[in-house]
Amino acid sequence: MILSGEQEKGRIAETVPQNKLCHKPDIFTVGVVLVITILCIIGITFIIIGASYLDDCALERHIPIYVLVQGIHFILLATIIAILFTSDHFALLFLFLCILGTFWICWLIMGSIWVFQHHINYHGKCHNVLFLFAFWTLIVQYIGLSIVFLASVIYCCFFCIMLWACVAVNG
Repeated sequence: MILSGEQEKGRIAETVPQNKLCHKPDIFTVGVVLVITILCIIGITFIIIGASYLDDCALERHIPIYVLVQGIHFILLATIIAILFTSDHFALLFLFLCILGTFWICWLIMGSIWVFQHHINYHGKCHNVLFLFAFWTLIVQYIGLSIVFLASVIYCCFFCIMLWACVAVNG
């Protein structure tokens, strides 16, 4: 059966769904999903290493516990962030997020005490993978915390400058 030009256009229009809209996700949503994914991957890595070497550090028995709890904390943090952006209970979840952030800072300090005091003489007394993982992830976390702090200070400075400029212009 041979179709004319008009009949062919009608047939093509029937096979393509109408009124379909394709929305690109905004950059904020992509960023949140990326942060949640990274936190989950890091958390699972911490849990695996902490659980694998739980009894392999005679030097300081708290180091594998630190790594394991840190992994659980990252998974819990990712879960709270996911719930925070899909829930209506913003104030309660934000409070819980602040509590987790405070716990993270305290746990980071405790982990630093347990790990950094033994950084010279850990050979043979603590498993290399466990100790070096704890050591370097602590350093990376401090670098990340410093970057966030520096970015916050810069943001506050720019905000104050913009506020001052607005007041100067508007009287």
